[in-house]
Amino acid sequence: RNAHYYHYGDNKTEQAARAYWEQIKRKSRMDIQVGDILTMKKQHPCGEKRWQVLRIGADFKLRCLGCGREVMGPRSKFEKNVRQVERP
Repeated sequence: RNAHYYHYGDNKTEQAARAYWEQIKRKSRMDIQVGDILTMKKQHPCGEKRWQVLRIGADFKLRCLGCGREVMGPRSKFEKNVRQVERP
């Protein structure tokens, strides 16, 4: 009857953890949409650095604008390598 109801964030450690994860969430999501052109830091073997976004989600599907090759990979990997986002 005299139960103590525990609320998330009652102690400083949990408040710090929550603040940290909110910061990570804000930082990890770039505003990339289907149809955008991404300029990458490294070039594709065909010599082109620009890729078109075909699909977004946990994974990205991109098409090389030089040779037309399509690749899929994790969002985190591609977001690290983006230098510029161009909207058509």
